[in-house]
Amino acid sequence: MNKKDQFLKYSKNLELVLSSFNKPVRLVNKHTEGNYICPIGFTNHSIEGLNETYSDQLSIEHAPPRSLGGKAICLVRKDLNNKSGHENDKALIRYIETTQFKRGESTIMTRMNLNLPRLKSPKAKFHIDSENRLNFIFNNITLKDHIGESDLKNDYQFKFEFKLQEINQAIKNILLKIAYLHAFKSIGYILCFGPKEIYNKNYKKVREQILNSDKEIIPIVFEISRVKKFDGVAIITDPKEFASIIVSYPLTLNGITDYVSVMLPAPDSRGFSALELIKKQGNLDFKFQTLPQIEIWKNKESAIYFYNFWKHYNGIV
Repeated sequence: MNKKDQFLKYSKNLELVLSSFNKPVRLVNKHTEGNYICPIGFTNHSIEGLNETYSDQLSIEHAPPRSLGGKAICLVRKDLNNKSGHENDKALIRYIETTQFKRGESTIMTRMNLNLPRLKSPKAKFHIDSENRLNFIFNNITLKDHIGESDLKNDYQFKFEFKLQEINQAIKNILLKIAYLHAFKSIGYILCFGPKEIYNKNYKKVREQILNSDKEIIPIVFEISRVKKFDGVAIITDPKEFASIIVSYPLTLNGITDYVSVMLPAPDSRGFSALELIKKQGNLDFKFQTLPQIEIWKNKESAIYFYNFWKHYNGIV
């Protein structure tokens, strides 16, 4: 889907959502030819925002990043996809590499200090074998051509060091951002607005967290697994105290696919209570109901479909 199609469909969805409730919503800088609210920055844009010379430009967002198999998913204000965002994407890639490495499914490349005057520090590939042993191999290097008899007599030793990427707030933020954008793609602007309060305060907090990768504002609950439970958006229906939205999406690297499941808050007054409870108690079994794929820009019924879907299974609190 190109940028114009993205704009027109979500602009129509926004119009239908806002006209479905009997509360006035004032759009900042409202435009006559169409309005698109950036799902992260929450700023309103006209179709001129598709122009590359426009100061408030919209750009296609890939979620996950293309390097992890992601596809174009929606439009986001271009200035939000800044250098730090690219650095965080790289950190996520390194984290997935680390996850695969620990499972013995892929290698990690690093340089080794061989302490040999005849050979500079070469690169080596490290991997964990089926017996949980750490192994390494060199490319195009035969050590016997570089290690002499004198080296062996002198108790030859070599050194290596590599750092595995640990989970941090920035990586959690990216996993949250991807899940939120997938939810926005499937649910539309009903995720941001509601019948009781004009603006959904829970998802305002989610956007605030996405824009602040250096601190924890909300609980972020996620799981990475080779097991595919589902792919898309669902709601947890049982037990009721865990009522929330859950998003599952694939990450593919080195030909290996992992599935990430991220919990998002309930769209009603229950908010983050389920996330806080699960984070405290640990992973628990729950039942969920997947959201069907619908064209959320077709009519009012489709535009607010998620509201009725949630109400049917979990009620509105």
